[in-house]
Amino acid sequence: MRNGYRWMGSLFVALSLFVALSLFGCQQTTVTKKGATPAIPPQTVAAEKPLPIPVHPWMWMSGARSEKDPRAYGAYGAEGVAAPGNTPPAVSFASAWTGPHGSLWLLGGQGRHLMTRAGLWKYTPATGLWTRVGGIPSPRYGAAVWARDGSVWVFGGGGVSPGGSTPVPPTLDSLWRYTPKSGWVRIGGPYVNAVQDAVLAHSVRGTRGVASPKNWPGSLRQAAAWTGLHGHFWLFGGEGEGNTRNSLWKYTPATHMWTWMGGPSWHWHECCGWSAKPAVYGTRGVPTPENWPGARDSAVAWVGLRGNLWLFGGSNDSVAKSDLWKYTPKTGLWTWMGGSRHSSQPGVRAALGVPAPTNWPRARYDAVGWTGPHGNLWLYGGGHISDTLEAFVDCHSVWKYTVTTGLWTWMGSGHRAGNEKTGFIGPRGVPTDEGPSGAAFSSAWTGLHGHFWVFGGHRNLNDLWRYTP
Repeated sequence: MRNGYRWMGSLFVALSLFVALSLFGCQQTTVTKKGATPAIPPQTVAAEKPLPIPVHPWMWMSGARSEKDPRAYGAYGAEGVAAPGNTPPAVSFASAWTGPHGSLWLLGGQGRHLMTRAGLWKYTPATGLWTRVGGIPSPRYGAAVWARDGSVWVFGGGGVSPGGSTPVPPTLDSLWRYTPKSGWVRIGGPYVNAVQDAVLAHSVRGTRGVASPKNWPGSLRQAAAWTGLHGHFWLFGGEGEGNTRNSLWKYTPATHMWTWMGGPSWHWHECCGWSAKPAVYGTRGVPTPENWPGARDSAVAWVGLRGNLWLFGGSNDSVAKSDLWKYTPKTGLWTWMGGSRHSSQPGVRAALGVPAPTNWPRARYDAVGWTGPHGNLWLYGGGHISDTLEAFVDCHSVWKYTVTTGLWTWMGSGHRAGNEKTGFIGPRGVPTDEGPSGAAFSSAWTGLHGHFWVFGGHRNLNDLWRYTP
């Protein structure tokens, strides 16, 4: 009997183990059908594990150490000649793009005493040298740029008055193309004069979705710009015609024609005149034809690996936003991906490197960003108006948005090198956890080998930094 019970006990254990393994295998092999809608919205997926945090990600590469450093005024050198002492002057709102072979290009910007600059510079990471390439069609800041096939297109921006500096510089509306071999070629734009190429020209929208040689976005500065995957250039919002805009435009280089893709019409305020209609958020994560972001300038723009256009934050009359949007060119639909419907919202961050559904960057404008090699969206800097201090406050944190999960991760401690006036005080070319001091109004590039580059900002510095995720 004992041997029989022993045999039955062994059988019971074997059967129990078989059932447990079978259940475990079912849990591991459960899959979602291709094309099926997830049962849980991406923004509510639970965090799983911390992400690897970059160790000493920042590196100061060149530029002034403080606002009073003579190098902050720039060292121009001979045009077209790279030299160790060369450096652009301190600027904010400069336009930037990555050229062939990873070269970093910088155009215009706003310097000390709100002086609008007209310089064009190139930085070669392989040599660590700046080159003053030459001038641009007219001084400008906050211009939209698109780089493609070794050429760059520059549209709009803030200019200068024919009679000198003014409290509110006029806004430009011309489109130019630059190639290193042929220089500058004007593609179009009405109201051209010898001093600057356009002044407060009005938009011509035509029929929605229909390209026309008569269509033109009008005067714009600090608009969001994307270089699409299929050769199209995209433009959203910006400051123009006396108001902040929320129209979406597409430019096709092959035909040299603009297409107005949409944007709510204007409505009248008794206090303030005409302005764009408010945003239509709809349901988070659900695209509809009615969805549309609100008017803004100085937002962050990313292009996803699948060609989707992403938009975060920005400003409407210096009031910061924190909403995240996705535009799908294939469908022509906007999707509100998360963030507050209201302005000036504080951020929420969990532990460093831990993705969480509650994480969200605080409202900000004039930040910079880049798309990582795996399609994730990175965000750095920017700023907002403090309600308590009644002054502009820099944001120095680094954030990562994982597209596949819809979760934000706080990736940087927010420490900054020196204080807001002294910049970096450590050695050049040495990795550190501390980054730039002037984190807003900077220019940025996505470089080769996974590096991200940041230049200047509103602290009257011309420091160049490299960030390695």
